Amino acid sequence: MKVGDATIQIVLTPGHSPGTVSSIVPVKDHGKTIMMAMWGGTAYPGTKVALDQMGDSMDKFKAAVAKYNAVGFLNTHPRAFYLRERLAARDPNTPNPLVIGNADVQASVGVMRECLNNMKDWYGAMGKN
Repeated sequence: MKVGDATIQIVLTPGHSPGTVSSIVPVKDHGKTIMMAMWGGTAYPGTKVALDQMGDSMDKFKAAVAKYNAVGFLNTHPRAFYLRERLAARDPNTPNPLVIGNADVQASVGVMRECLNNMKDWYGAMGKN
């Protein structure tokens, strides 16, 4: 999706709910454009089928993170973490605390996937489909 001179990569990531989307968003940090990842739906769905779908979506999102070189995360609920205030208060000579590097963003999505796999095991142990 093109917005002004920026192109936002929209990734369909159903699982949390059927219409969930995630994105790779270009942002300016002190005049430099960096790519940031935003995972669209963090709550686990109520069925193993939907968990499988969410796992596939995580794999697809991790590939997009690699392809577009996302180096940090944005949150769909930035007010909950006071991100605007924290970023405004930071010394402009210090690194952006949201930027962790592409390898670590990919690893973080991998950890999300591991947690989801554990949830699927728990669903199975509890007899949920």
